[in-house]
Amino acid sequence: MTIQYRNHEKLKLILMAIRENSEANGRLVNMAWQELGKPVKPVEAIKEPAVDRRRVNSATNPTLRVLQSKTYPISANYIAKKTGMKAKAVQHTIWRLRSYGYDIETSYHRSRKAKYRLIVAA
Repeated sequence: MTIQYRNHEKLKLILMAIRENSEANGRLVNMAWQELGKPVKPVEAIKEPAVDRRRVNSATNPTLRVLQSKTYPISANYIAKKTGMKAKAVQHTIWRLRSYGYDIETSYHRSRKAKYRLIVAA
């Protein structure tokens, strides 16, 4: 099974026109015809940066588990209470999780304090 170029027919028409109009470019045309006969490497789809789950460890795991358990935004103090960490350490852990590729939304709805919610890719 041969994979064809996207505009295979259009390329053939152009090459035929070049061959008819100019015999001086015969070598170039022959090279192009040979190139048409070769299979094309399929283009790889552009992948979004994946979450690096290997880097999640015992320091970031508790924070991640609390964020995964709630569908609404929760404060750093709540996460600290559930994990036994300090609020500042929780904020640093959230920063670290973001650097690993997790999408964590910050919300200030009706509050001065930040609340965090893990956005799950659908």
